Amino acid sequence: SIYALSAAYNVADIGQCVGVDLWNAETDGRSLKRATDFLNAYRGKLDNWPYPETDKGAAELNILLNRANRQWGAAYGISPRARLVSYMKAR
Repeated sequence: SIYALSAAYNVADIGQCVGVDLWNAETDGRSLKRATDFLNAYRGKLDNWPYPETDKGAAELNILLNRANRQWGAAYGISPRARLVSYMKAR
């Protein structure tokens, strides 16, 4: 789910380049923001994730939520310490 949403974020970034706002698009009650809200509820609680995943990456989730923070604001922000840890693990 983290990886699928990350790919959707990439498509939304590309959409911005051509004037299409996929970041705030909603279809049948589904949107990137709602999917992000769903994942955000599991920050720090990935062991409680109810669906099968090949890898429950806290660092990847933090990177994703950092991107959400840039798009929608501070509701998805991570602490500076968590951001540094995430950055160092991604290297």
